Amino acid sequence: MNDFSKALNNRFNLEAPESYKALESHSGLLWKDEYRGSELNESNIPYFWLNDMEWYQATEIENFEFEEYHKPGFIPFAHTGGGDYWCWSPPHETNSEIPVLLCPHDCEEAEFYAPNFSSALFRHALEYSASIDEDELELLKATLTKLLSYFSEIWDDQWVEKIKEVSSTPLTWNQYEHYIEHEFGKDFIERTIIWTK
Repeated sequence: MNDFSKALNNRFNLEAPESYKALESHSGLLWKDEYRGSELNESNIPYFWLNDMEWYQATEIENFEFEEYHKPGFIPFAHTGGGDYWCWSPPHETNSEIPVLLCPHDCEEAEFYAPNFSSALFRHALEYSASIDEDELELLKATLTKLLSYFSEIWDDQWVEKIKEVSSTPLTWNQYEHYIEHEFGKDFIERTIIWTK
């Protein structure tokens, strides 16, 4: 068991999903100060950068405390640039899959984002492709190429081919939402829960 998975188990009694452990095994979760100012998508930097999913480090997980007005039952693994939380929600586990929710720091409603961690990364990659500017195409391609280097053996062939496709031909926002609804179901477009007391 590595530091991140161990921290999740120690702090939240959660067995990290295999896809999280896969990213961990490549040092894709581990931030080092020496990376600051570097192009994070270069192949010689193992840390995996996503545009709005910043990994909590192992010590941060071990010491994590939600605000007192947040309900129990949420397990954070990352945050957005704006301070929102990416969380697992074990009480909503379905078919041995723990869904990922996006829990805003300034709103009582948390959004069901993906059925599990692996699919959350897949969706986030598609969302990134649908929201970039034209001058960010090279960054998109580098990001998704790196993602595939970590997950091509975990994802099914359909997802791998979809990521290859959008790395050169990004989705429109409507295409993105339609694909997610088709792939994950309407709950992951519309469903929310109250996550504050």
